[in-house]
Amino acid sequence: MAAPQKVPEPWASRMVARGFVRADGNPNVSTLARRAGVAVETARRAVLGIGHASPDTVARLVQELGPEVHDWLGQEVELGSYEPPREAALLTQRERRALDQLIRVMAEYHRRERGAP
Repeated sequence: MAAPQKVPEPWASRMVARGFVRADGNPNVSTLARRAGVAVETARRAVLGIGHASPDTVARLVQELGPEVHDWLGQEVELGSYEPPREAALLTQRERRALDQLIRVMAEYHRRERGAP
């Protein structure tokens, strides 16, 4: 049986931190795939940067490993519209305006970083 391919960084560190490991403590793509609900080969290809992961696969990997997966894959994924949490109703108008401005600044940063219009 062939030895499993080495999981590259930053995937390996995140997989270990989140418990996606074999008995020897090394990252395990099969465990990640099972918990994310995707095929092992699909997860392996995403982790190794082979091909283009579907939006559904990306969403499932994000759910398990965190939002940085978007950057690791180098793929833009439409996240859909943003709805603030219910607790936002407790904020004052001034606080809401401040958060709106923060979101705009962050969005502009990401647009420039990604070269988007």
